[in-house]
Amino acid sequence: MPKVLLTGAGGQIATAIALYFPEAHIPTISLNRKQLDICSQEQLNKTFDSTDFDIVINCAAFTDTEIAEVNPSEAEYSNVHGIQLLANQCRKYNKFLIHISTNCIFSGTKDSPYTEDDAAMPLSVYGSTKYKSEEIIRKTLKDYIIFRTCWNFSEFEGHNFVLKILRRGIADKHLRIVDDQFGCPTSAHSVARALAELCDRIKKSNDIRGTYHFCSSEAVSWYEYSKEIFKLAKELGIAEVSITRAKTGEVPTNLKRPANGVLSTEKIASLGLSLPNWRNDLAHVMQKIKTQKTF
Repeated sequence: MPKVLLTGAGGQIATAIALYFPEAHIPTISLNRKQLDICSQEQLNKTFDSTDFDIVINCAAFTDTEIAEVNPSEAEYSNVHGIQLLANQCRKYNKFLIHISTNCIFSGTKDSPYTEDDAAMPLSVYGSTKYKSEEIIRKTLKDYIIFRTCWNFSEFEGHNFVLKILRRGIADKHLRIVDDQFGCPTSAHSVARALAELCDRIKKSNDIRGTYHFCSSEAVSWYEYSKEIFKLAKELGIAEVSITRAKTGEVPTNLKRPANGVLSTEKIASLGLSLPNWRNDLAHVMQKIKTQKTF
């Protein structure tokens, strides 16, 4: 098995990776921002000089989408400048880079799922900086995977819709949720399992390169997603919250989201990777949230 250096430890995908990879017998070194700030050339030099690994999985990013709209320079610094330094370092030391990206690079105007080859037209600062990071990697490296996913959830803290909406619901008792924006909720645990499979294949094959989409097999609206969250919350005795439908523009936000954030997964499925069922994954996560009392 390859040895993995994991950046951005502490986020929900990175936490899921750090938990799952040892089970998959993948040696993993997990570093948080204090241990490795990818925007620091000095820290990158020290880490790459002193650490034995084959693959970098980059989860380090500025992911607060709403704050990015009011503080674009901070998002640009982390998601663009930091990625340029990291990509340069991977090229210099001949390391394979797996970079986590997002469906937010797309405009959402297409009437079918977005493929890996569709043109990017981000609506938000976050989406724009993430697409710039993709372009840097493509120009700098040959050995890379850009791994786009969407609507990630888990029991872990971070920019996690399930915990966020649960806490809002418990506080407010009634919520209005948009029903005209669609995506594919995807468990961080399923992402970790897919990345473990890719790491194994990278070590065995030279043709696992480029951009891949990975998400659940069912697209739903934010409203339908929330409806399932609160159905489970009621069944588990966490909370009883009522929700009603709203349209984009009726719920205050400074962030533009794609109406269609659905990703085509045909390319990654052709590798034999199974796609997750988000409803099953959500049931497991909600049970963990209840057990851990993180709501």
